Amino acid sequence: MNIGSLMRRISSRLLQNNERDLSPYEKTEDSRKFFLIEPSLLRSGKSIVQGALNGDFVFSLLTVHVPLDLNSNVLDFGCGDGRVAGAFARRNFSGRYYAFDINRKRIDALQRLFKDDDRYSFTYMDVFHSYYNKEGSVKPEEYRLPYDNGQMDLVFLNSIFSHMKLEIIEHYLQEIIRCLSPKGKVWMTCYAIDERGARKRETWNYLFNTPYEKGFTNNIDDPERLVGYETDMIEAVVGKTGLRIDKYIPGYWKAERKSLDQHEQDLFVLSKE
Repeated sequence: MNIGSLMRRISSRLLQNNERDLSPYEKTEDSRKFFLIEPSLLRSGKSIVQGALNGDFVFSLLTVHVPLDLNSNVLDFGCGDGRVAGAFARRNFSGRYYAFDINRKRIDALQRLFKDDDRYSFTYMDVFHSYYNKEGSVKPEEYRLPYDNGQMDLVFLNSIFSHMKLEIIEHYLQEIIRCLSPKGKVWMTCYAIDERGARKRETWNYLFNTPYEKGFTNNIDDPERLVGYETDMIEAVVGKTGLRIDKYIPGYWKAERKSLDQHEQDLFVLSKE
């Protein structure tokens, strides 16, 4: 089955689970039926259905690459509008789901939706980001994750490190390894620039046409809106923090999509050495 057929089948199934005469947001507050927040808070103006599909896609990649234990402690690092949390809820997740984000309105909405389920915890992160949170009061390099040592079995970061300076990535990886259980896994995506990315000139020029510090950006005025780093730099930072790369799956941004386990960005699975 090709990816288009797969996504259409998922979309059809999700739509069948909701009455059609009103929007899903107006229909239900039951996150296990169809996870929703107010449409205006969705990332990038995406529709509710598309947001749910993206969450389901990330969930499916976690099950393939990690693998995923539905009775574990999971940290959603930068949860955005909660699309992946919704995918977990629809699958009767029985562990503990921790999530945080730098967008207060989204966190407030998620806290309201999950207020009766103590398995889910959403935290506002008042951390500065040059594009996404210019009012943040805490420097990112000084932020300590509000979780205990060894607490998390899985930490996943979906399109988070594609918006950060390399030294900030290193800091957060150090915090992640502190919070990671001995056999825990880290699943993360970013733009790892190598010769395959360089050969695809049309994409390269669109995404990363300007050198920026230790990487490349597509907008020097707002460099952290989108940033990529050479693969060996990412590997060096990962190794410096004491994590090991278990899997590396190139994203389809730099080549044609060849399998259903590819993310648009480059995908890494890490563990403690």
